[in-house]
Amino acid sequence: MPKLTFAPRAATKGIWDNLPHELPYILFKFIDAQLDQDLEMDYLQIFELSVRDIEGQKVQHIIHRQEQPERRTEYTFGGIENPVDLIVWIVDEGIHAHIMLPEEY
Repeated sequence: MPKLTFAPRAATKGIWDNLPHELPYILFKFIDAQLDQDLEMDYLQIFELSVRDIEGQKVQHIIHRQEQPERRTEYTFGGIENPVDLIVWIVDEGIHAHIMLPEEY
């Protein structure tokens, strides 16, 4: 099986319409960090985004997971102006990777 690279990258209209504009870049950075560690990557990366309230501040919580091999990582951070509750997929189609909402697949 060829090694996945997740590049070049594109975002769908649903992503630009529904996510704060810094989030797609942040999600790809999570993938890049795993690629830098030479971890085995599934073609489908799933991000479960949710809003958490920590000490009266709305922060973005992200669960990043894949099925093969099974892996799950969680992140929580502030600094996102309008955190969201959404599921986001990043799909590596071989020649490019798309970040999209599941309903856009």
